[in-house]
Amino acid sequence: MTNIKSIIEDEISDVMVLERSLSEVETELRSNPTFLKFLEIQQAYNDKYKEVKKIIGDQHIEAYKIDPNLKTLKFDFGTMTVKDINNLDIDETVLPPRYFKSVPNTTKIRNQYDLEGTLPKGATVTKSYQHSMSLKKVSA
Repeated sequence: MTNIKSIIEDEISDVMVLERSLSEVETELRSNPTFLKFLEIQQAYNDKYKEVKKIIGDQHIEAYKIDPNLKTLKFDFGTMTVKDINNLDIDETVLPPRYFKSVPNTTKIRNQYDLEGTLPKGATVTKSYQHSMSLKKVSA
């Protein structure tokens, strides 16, 4: 029988050795002013990207709600898309049996909703949206 405690200790020991090495390299890098500038710019980029993505995403979703032709926008710098998300709320006591496997067959319900625009008794849809932004990498 294998001693589980010794296996765990060996594995954790390997992780700790790598963590120490990582910490040593990080200490060396943090003494380099160019690397510190890189980290500062990287953080500023990440913060600005999140801010811009949220602003653009909110505006794109609102525009898409008014005009469904605006689902995908293509630019020289990348593509932006709004994804429809249909969240189902299901009352299993009312849902007809043909929509069950061992649990409600949400694929069948969603397909009926997408194709026919109707839902079975016991199912309702709450619409939400998701925005994605795919930008091309900038070369130096």
